[in-house]
Amino acid sequence: MGFAELQKEVELLDTDSQKKLMGYLVSLQIRRNDEYRAQLTRQLDQPNDRWMPFDEVRQKLKNR
Repeated sequence: MGFAELQKEVELLDTDSQKKLMGYLVSLQIRRNDEYRAQLTRQLDQPNDRWMPFDEVRQKLKNR
């Protein structure tokens, strides 16, 4: 299967399946590329106002 065919198949996937595919591709990139993994780790380690602790997210979801 060529890349163009693969792109067409991905377009046919439902949104949830596309999200799973994106996650899979990112995980491949993390495993195969040491520099990418290091860069991602640095970004995640930086303090950021947009991130909230997981416990806070869980509590907000419970209160819905």
